[in-house]
Amino acid sequence: MKNDIIHVCCGLNDYYLMPYGVMLVSLFETNNMNKFHVHVFSSSLGNESIEILKGITNKYNAAFTYYPMDSALLANLAETERISNITYSWNVMPELIDPAVNKLLYLDGDMIVLDDIKPLWETDLNGYIIAAVDDIVALKFKENERLHIPEQFGYFNTGTVLINRKEWMKNDLSRKVLSFARENAEILKYLDQDAGNSILYDKRQILHPKWNQQVGVYFLKKNFVKSTYTNAVLNETIHKPVIVHFNGMEKPWDYANMHPFKRKFLYYLKLSGIKKPNVKRPVRKVVKKFVYWVVGWNRWNRI
Repeated sequence: MKNDIIHVCCGLNDYYLMPYGVMLVSLFETNNMNKFHVHVFSSSLGNESIEILKGITNKYNAAFTYYPMDSALLANLAETERISNITYSWNVMPELIDPAVNKLLYLDGDMIVLDDIKPLWETDLNGYIIAAVDDIVALKFKENERLHIPEQFGYFNTGTVLINRKEWMKNDLSRKVLSFARENAEILKYLDQDAGNSILYDKRQILHPKWNQQVGVYFLKKNFVKSTYTNAVLNETIHKPVIVHFNGMEKPWDYANMHPFKRKFLYYLKLSGIKKPNVKRPVRKVVKKFVYWVVGWNRWNRI
């Protein structure tokens, strides 16, 4: 049945090919009981990158569709040295995707999937338009207040977003989110996340953090983390996450990175067949890694 197919959406340029390839391999390796259709969106992805992603999906018997985006769709949106405007692409996917798709799951590239995501796909949105996990660092620093979002709605991370496409379209949300982003560029600290939260905060179903385990659960002071999550939720998130999000400044392909799931990432990178990045080892990175070994990666980065 068509409803059995999980529609996973990715937005990237050539720079993000490697992490997205790894994410897809981890997804397929740990979800061989599920059927997938991968939808890739880009305004600049090269033919070689498209073929690599298509080859990965074909290898695992998943469907693949590429959507060439008009660059004007994401024009005049705030960017940073590290983050291009492709990060906003999840906001236009419901407009561009095959109209037969009623629900879609957006996943960031700097993630790996470690278990069955069918329960996530089957989440009852209970009248909400999206489902997403709280951004625990944003909660700590009350980013909702900066955007004038009432405290009870918190602030979500856009690494994992489950979207009810029909309701999204009915509410004209692509236009609303991107219009907010363009009109309020000067206040956007976290770019697409700020824009998405500002428009969607009261349209979100809160997800268990195991669907988007963020580095904040390791870096934040324990008393705050334990005041945010119950012991059961925290234990499952740390020890049995379904989706691990490497959303820190240091990625698992960086030399100094010592994330607990780095080896898992490198394992799936090897399986992907994608060339391993040329990791530089400047003196400062060597020193940093030594400090991590001595002090502890999470303790040194404690906030």
